[in-house]
Amino acid sequence: MELPLGAAQKTPGERLPFEVEGEFAAFEFSGDALAFDGPVKVRGFMTGIGEDITVEGQIEALLLGSCARCLQTAKIALRIPFAEVFTRQPSEEHPDAFLFEGAKADIDEMVLANLFMNLPMQILCKGDCKGLCPVCGKDRNREPCDCDQMRADSPFAALRNLFKDEQ
Repeated sequence: MELPLGAAQKTPGERLPFEVEGEFAAFEFSGDALAFDGPVKVRGFMTGIGEDITVEGQIEALLLGSCARCLQTAKIALRIPFAEVFTRQPSEEHPDAFLFEGAKADIDEMVLANLFMNLPMQILCKGDCKGLCPVCGKDRNREPCDCDQMRADSPFAALRNLFKDEQ
């Protein structure tokens, strides 16, 4: 995905709107296979300041992955605000700046870095997902399960009787 920076370079100090979108390949993150459901959209404003270009806005993406509890397909809508600096030369003033050459910047690295930093710890199909029964494997969102959740060989089985007298 390329962001044209020529206008910001020619009119320093002026805040210019932009909107770009692009496709990204499926990827693996923390052991989970994730894919984009449609294009990733990046909207915002860019401002030329000397040799640097500040870019701020929002990244919008729909991600598909497996629910961490029930393994069904989960769709996650992400809207991520960002503020980044693009520069021609690395500098101590902007150690996290992204580099560009010419009048365009490849923003794929910036988009993916912001997405990765804002992914949830667990992907869930819904906030109250009941998950799979650890005993029989049934999806507890679809049908109830009467299995005894505390196995006798569990290291926590001794805790079951700890507060029995108080009840």
